[in-house]
Amino acid sequence: MTKLFGNSLGKQGQRGNTRLMLGVPGLLILPHGTQSCLIDDISASGARVRCDAAMSKDGAAELKFGEVRHFCSIAWVRNGGAGLHFDQRLSLEDMEHFRWIAGHKDEWQAENLTAAARDWTSGIDKRA
Repeated sequence: MTKLFGNSLGKQGQRGNTRLMLGVPGLLILPHGTQSCLIDDISASGARVRCDAAMSKDGAAELKFGEVRHFCSIAWVRNGGAGLHFDQRLSLEDMEHFRWIAGHKDEWQAENLTAAARDWTSGIDKRA
């Protein structure tokens, strides 16, 4: 994957996979409720998120971002953040989608707000 995306993905850190720096909102679906979160970074095998929800290491969760939903386990929790490990690796198509968002954040946010307004006027709630 590093060859395909080059250095634009961000840093590798302790993971075996290159991570893409995002900084976009998502939803973390936990056994006790759904919580808005900020997806700091993502790789094919996991993500780092920040949110106010009470989380515990080894807990189960689902990360939702747009139409992408992935079941995961919570690898670590500290200072309002958590490391998530996906049950199944993200597809190349999903990683390319995230890469586009990272490079076109303003355009993505405008499209997202327009779609949310359209859904709201139609009575559609896509939060969970």
